[in-house]
Amino acid sequence: MNITIIIPTKNRTKFIKRQLQYYDRSKFTGFLFFGDASDDDVYEENVKLIDQFSNTLKIKHFHDKEKSSEQVTSDLVKLVTTKYMTLLPDDDLIITPAIEECIEYLDKNNDYSAAHGKAYEMTINYGKADAFGRLTGMTPYRMISTDENSA
Repeated sequence: MNITIIIPTKNRTKFIKRQLQYYDRSKFTGFLFFGDASDDDVYEENVKLIDQFSNTLKIKHFHDKEKSSEQVTSDLVKLVTTKYMTLLPDDDLIITPAIEECIEYLDKNNDYSAAHGKAYEMTINYGKADAFGRLTGMTPYRMISTDENSA
């Protein structure tokens, strides 16, 4: 798959684990770039976790605890070599078949520079920051679309 997913994160190993498990199980073949601003001890945990998936996923892991997620994202965009890329917060998921559909659409419609599908906000444990908690709600999330002749 000719895409890179940039995932900024800070001190949230369980969310990284959820990302890695999902993309491994869904046979994702693109690149995952983790921009990690974690404290040193958490970063070391993240390194060990990411290493467990390095045989099945194409992962690049970058660490800079002095930068914001926006700064890390800006740095990582410059390293992307795939035709497509997307940004994904560490607590979100993009469904792998949906990525494939968006790429297929963009490949067939060169006059478009971006594509998206439907989005849903999932509530876990009634809003607690728990990567592996119980799903307690799901509501549609409106995505913004524009169709213009120029940037």
